[in-house]
Amino acid sequence: MSYRRAFTIVTAVVLGLTALAPGANSAPPDPRNDVAWVLAEEDAGAVRAYVEQHPQDFSGFWLDRARNRFVVAVPEGLDAAPRTGALRRLAPVRAASAFTAPVEVQRRPTSLAVLNDALAEVGEELTAATSPVNSWYVDEQLGKVVVEVGEDVAGATASVTESVTASVTGVVDADLVSVVTVKGRNTTHKAVVPVREPVKAVKVTKSRVDELNAMAYPGPDREYDHLPFYTGNRIIRWDEGQVSWCSSASVNYARTHMYTAGHCFVVGQEILQGYFDQAANLIYYSDEIGSVVSSQWGNNRIDAQSLSTTKYANRQYHGGVTTQNYLTQFKNTSAYTGMRVCGNGSVSGTRCAGELVRTNVCVTYADDGVTPCGMSVVQSLTTTPLSQSGDSGGPVILDSTGTGAQVVGIISGGNDTQRTLFYSPIAAACAQVSPFTCD
Repeated sequence: MSYRRAFTIVTAVVLGLTALAPGANSAPPDPRNDVAWVLAEEDAGAVRAYVEQHPQDFSGFWLDRARNRFVVAVPEGLDAAPRTGALRRLAPVRAASAFTAPVEVQRRPTSLAVLNDALAEVGEELTAATSPVNSWYVDEQLGKVVVEVGEDVAGATASVTESVTASVTGVVDADLVSVVTVKGRNTTHKAVVPVREPVKAVKVTKSRVDELNAMAYPGPDREYDHLPFYTGNRIIRWDEGQVSWCSSASVNYARTHMYTAGHCFVVGQEILQGYFDQAANLIYYSDEIGSVVSSQWGNNRIDAQSLSTTKYANRQYHGGVTTQNYLTQFKNTSAYTGMRVCGNGSVSGTRCAGELVRTNVCVTYADDGVTPCGMSVVQSLTTTPLSQSGDSGGPVILDSTGTGAQVVGIISGGNDTQRTLFYSPIAAACAQVSPFTCD
């Protein structure tokens, strides 16, 4: 299903070019728009962050790949020149960049601030609802809050959609919301396996690998890592008759904390680096990582947690599960619709060809009924899903980072029917779990 929707452009201005829709009214050309503004991919994250920080001044920011243009949307009735001028000062023209595109200014009836308020009102109404609602979010290109109703086995009925529509239009203006139907269920990507008791955990040292037949290869890799650990590796815990595992996403710059998904573990639990051999009922682990110290997971919250640990280097695995390739981790960034990203979990390895299609989304997970918010959604551009069970907590990175890993988020879950990946933005994780900063 495509999440691109048709809309009417009242005014479109490419900085350096002016194009008016038929019959549209416009202010006199601003001389500061006479010179084309070309934005580099490296600076787009800073522009996006500024737009999010000033929602009353903007209606959105995204990359229109079909037309090879960045788009800045400004509410009707506001002077665009000082607002786009502030963005230009954030992103000077670069002499060389892997990707650049001109910036176009478009008009929308409503600001992000109004849409965000409407999103909150809709969320309060839907959180208590029993109807099969998959997600709700602000579609900046459409200029509306979109509510997705999930089809059940028999297919969604018109009465269900009508009921949801009546519910949400009772709390916000009907012009601000659109209800659509989608296929598939959303699930977290934490791997959980029921086990027979007792589960034995064996710390694998270099001298005992062959003796225990832990793996056919000595590592280091995602499943059996060596100190210092690299993010993107397997992290694991067992208790209450089950073994569960996820992936590690990122470290803060001081390398005192590691981030993963909030639904993976519980505050206070000690976590291991290693993997589970189901046939032998054994956990092979290389070392203890540390304990979970802070977590966000639940309705209207993001999906992130942090572990206190100094055992991770500023490196990240890249490629297959058992390959030893890695990237240097650098510069977290704000994400924008249209950017290309990769999922990088410990089960799937690195899977790219994903495009960010939505931000600031509330997603209902069918496996546990929790609805985290502030999420971002990535659509696979191929027939291959970007992540699977066990990849939860792994990093989402930019698709064009060369030798470095630019982290944008933490894998949460997905909808394999739609080949989608849900993630928590890394900036939100840094702000909302200890140490409450990426520094």
